[in-house]
Amino acid sequence: MTNDFWKFQTAEISSLFNAFSALVTLPSHDLVVIGGLDDSVPNRPAFANSCFMIQEVPEDAYTNRYIEKHLPSMITRRGCMAAVYHEGYIYCFGGINYTDKVMRKCERFSFFDDTPKWEKIADMKQCRKNASAVSVTADTIYVFGGSTNSQPTLDSIEQYSVASNRWNTLQVKMPISLCFLSSFKLSSTKILILGGTTTQQSTESRQP
Repeated sequence: MTNDFWKFQTAEISSLFNAFSALVTLPSHDLVVIGGLDDSVPNRPAFANSCFMIQEVPEDAYTNRYIEKHLPSMITRRGCMAAVYHEGYIYCFGGINYTDKVMRKCERFSFFDDTPKWEKIADMKQCRKNASAVSVTADTIYVFGGSTNSQPTLDSIEQYSVASNRWNTLQVKMPISLCFLSSFKLSSTKILILGGTTTQQSTESRQP
């Protein structure tokens, strides 16, 4: 007999879960929600730079409740960005807003400082939205695919070095161009790519 089931969970949260926001899981299992498109005002959508944490707090021996903790806002308003936790930082890569359009801009949030804050880091080589980021080693983060205003899907991969604060575009590319994909670290030498959208035709449907 199984007792697996879904149930509603009470959460003391007042902030909006914006469309096109990013969700990052921390080692503590707390969640951080950043940015997205705030369309709460009719006919006046605006990209947000908001950042808040959802913390699980034990209520008794059997139940938990979820509370909201506001964190400093991002430097740049954005949505559709790639984001990942890595070695005490939350990293945010690219995305889109109404001013910059599709961006190369990147920033990170530090949990180490006495006064936690966002800080700018080096821009990516290529602007991209709807990409996926994954932390692989202590010094490397990879960003896969995405799209631009002129390219609906990308097959390129960028590698970020934390120590040198530099980006490198890898010579190897993904087998197909993808956006809206997910990426996961399997080991220090293997990354799993899941899902996504492509504009490429399958080999079966191509004409000779």
